[in-house]
Order: sequence, then C-alpha cells, then structure tokens
Amino acid sequence: MADAASSSAGRDANDYGRFDFEDPEAVAAAWGASTGKPDDEQMKAMQAMSGCNHDKSSEIAIYELPIDEKVRRIRKYHERGNAYFDEGQYARAAAQYRSANVIYDYTFPEDEATWAVIDGLRKVCNLNAAACNTKIGSYDDALQNCYEVLRAEPTNVKALFRRARVHRHRDAFDEARRDLRAALKLLPHDYQLREEYAVLKAQVAAYTAKQKAMAARML
Repeated sequence: MADAASSSAGRDANDYGRFDFEDPEAVAAAWGASTGKPDDEQMKAMQAMSGCNHDKSSEIAIYELPIDEKVRRIRKYHERGNAYFDEGQYARAAAQYRSANVIYDYTFPEDEATWAVIDGLRKVCNLNAAACNTKIGSYDDALQNCYEVLRAEPTNVKALFRRARVHRHRDAFDEARRDLRAALKLLPHDYQLREEYAVLKAQVAAYTAKQKAMAARML
C-alpha cells in the first residue's frame, strides 16, 4: 500500500505547462497562500466554505456544463493536484483536489460508466487530499477527506491508514489504534501499516512517560 498521491514520481517542474492552467500564484491565492485571482470553481469552493455565498451564478454555471466538460475539468484538477504534490506543494495540491470535488458535487451523469469514472476520481482526490492536509496540519480537512472515502467504501485500507495517522498526530491514540487494527485485518503483512503501528506504540509510550513525569513533579 503506497503512501503517496497517485501521481508520477519525479515530475519536472516544466511539466506544469502541459496542463494549460492559470498562473500557479493565482491558484495559491484562492487558499491564502499568495496573491492573485482564483478561478470560478475555486471561488465557489471558498464561498461555500465561508458560508456567505449569496451569488449562485458560479454553481449554476458548473451545473449547466456538459457532462463531458465536467469530467474533463475533474481530471484537469486531479492532474494539477498531482503535479503540485510531486513538487511538495501540498497546500496547492489540496486546493486542486478540493476543486475537483466541487465539480463532482454538481455532476449527475445518466450512465453507470461515467459514474464509475468520476466516483473513482473523487476517491483518489480525497485520498490524495487527506495526505496533503495531514502534511500541512489541516487535520479536520484530512479527517473529512477520509470520511468521504470510508462512507462509500468502509474497508478502504488507505483511508483507514491515513485517518489513523491523523488521529495519531492529534494524540487520539484509541481512534488511531482502532483504524490501524481494522486495516491490518485486511492487509496483515503490509509494511506501512505495521510501521505506522510501531510509530503509534512509541508515541503512546512517550506520551505516557511524559504524563507520569509531569504528575511526579506536581506531587
């Protein structure tokens, strides 16, 4: 089970040009990382997050796009996210995956084949976003990404693994242990799962020792 976004390793920075998108600084601005102007879909996501979106024109514009165009845009944001992930620009990557999911929410294909395609892309985007949000400390967002995957696929090992890692970072050790045990039942010999379990045990031990030392000083 690879703990990396589904992307090409070692992508050259010049590969950005083949995606035909706006200045990366403008993309980053949508999420407070720089200055510039986000595109319509990212602006829509920002407004939805802030709870103050009174102008529904962006949502309507997305909804009225042809299905093929929506799928193309979902793929575009997925590829952008992968490119940023490969460069270690995790906040920007997470923004791209989020934009892909915004379009998904307004996409209602009539055939099962298209549903399968966009459902697969949504799952990958959420898993990749979970990895990105964990790396930048956006743990609530990472948990939500994992939840979206596990709601549709409760036995997704990668989502269980990534949620366990978020729980560990938040010192929610019981929850982390529960997710790792569930994942290990499905893949008992997976190296990353076993390594994460060892890290969790070490962190629990260190936390317990610290608590005992603090209690001793107080007495």
